[in-house]
Amino acid sequence: MKKNTYLLLIILLFISCENSQAIPELPDQIQSRISELSGSEYAGTIIYRYDWRNAQYYHVMIPISSCAFCEMYDEFGNVFEFSDNDELDDFLANRKNEYIVWAWSEGGS
Repeated sequence: MKKNTYLLLIILLFISCENSQAIPELPDQIQSRISELSGSEYAGTIIYRYDWRNAQYYHVMIPISSCAFCEMYDEFGNVFEFSDNDELDDFLANRKNEYIVWAWSEGGS
């Protein structure tokens, strides 16, 4: 019975590992931006990662900013700007897998 239990646990471990999505390492620019924002007073700042058009994009959302989706980066850490409102609309409609990469906290972590 003990052998069957161990075998079952090993099988479940492999299945769960196959189904989980690995979080890619953050581009240097995003890591630098987190360091900059950690020492600031931009309460409520959140960095999101999305999948869109077979690539990943990062959105730095600073609540006191007067502009939505102004600070965007591609998966390599390059600044990304939407070419027009249609492209922004496509992003908003088709982005997937929203993931919070970092969120501002009182302690700056």
